[in-house]
Amino acid sequence: MLTARQLAGAAALDAAPALWHLASGNWPRLKNRHEHLTRNPSGPGWRCEFEWTSALHAVDVFPSLGKLLLHTAFKRWPIKMLPLRPVAKAPAVSFVLPFRGRKRLPQLLATLQSIAGQVGIDVEAVVVEQDQQQGVRADLPAWVSYLHLPHPQGDTRWRKCWAFNAGVQAARGDVLICHDADILCPAHYALTAKKLLEQGYGSAFAQRFLFYLNQPDSEGLYRSAGLRGVRPESVKQNWVGGTAAITRKHYAEIGGFDERFCDWTGEDVEFFDRCRAHDSYRYGFIPFVHLWHESQPTKLGELRDNNLQEFREVMKIPARERIRRLTSVGVGG
Repeated sequence: MLTARQLAGAAALDAAPALWHLASGNWPRLKNRHEHLTRNPSGPGWRCEFEWTSALHAVDVFPSLGKLLLHTAFKRWPIKMLPLRPVAKAPAVSFVLPFRGRKRLPQLLATLQSIAGQVGIDVEAVVVEQDQQQGVRADLPAWVSYLHLPHPQGDTRWRKCWAFNAGVQAARGDVLICHDADILCPAHYALTAKKLLEQGYGSAFAQRFLFYLNQPDSEGLYRSAGLRGVRPESVKQNWVGGTAAITRKHYAEIGGFDERFCDWTGEDVEFFDRCRAHDSYRYGFIPFVHLWHESQPTKLGELRDNNLQEFREVMKIPARERIRRLTSVGVGG
């Protein structure tokens, strides 16, 4: 419970500037009071000059502000959800989505609907089910490619990095979007990502805000396929997991995802760190929606602590040395 002084501070120092930026149409500029953003001098977007993901404090204190931000952002970047899409003969962009667990099937299907709604470009979606048994193949739309990836020794740990690398091998596009199966993307995301990469960037992290929905709003969205009436539970910024656009050439040059990572830990951060060792677009201006789901047990407790310690040890190695080691074994080709 915030004190009256804290509420007044949030109103004056966080909410008031946020409302000003919303009124002026500059919603990507929203931030917390002590954070610094750098504007792209030659194009759209803002870069967060702080290390880790943060939640917008004003939204946490004044939830109606999150609703206003969501509807402002997606008026500019609408999400178009379609149940079907023609099979692309020569996709320019391939979405690769690792997946496991029928409990998350509604999130996967909604995410695929937002990919089916991409406009102005031919895309494909490759779902990689990294599990010992096939669970969702029959539920996928006909236009979606499917790859089953059981572990040969029966290891049941979640191997998202392995799934990404296998999915990239199966994908046909020269532009790859490594995408989580619980994040809705705007209809112009693929086209915009491709245009950014055509400017000479090896990878692009153009995401600005991630709107976290609660369970009722997520389930309502599955029925209505729209954001009307939705109020986000939280709004995160400076997030580098969830979605990443990268050329096939650059994916191979940095060694793909590091398959040593298992379960849920810092694999996305490590991948991003290698991407930015080369020329990477890092100015965010695109909003996304995160669908509610139960937390994974392996994201908590001793296993998570052990995984984080391993992540920290990996990150002590300079990015270019990690690239050299990964490319020498060819996991990301």
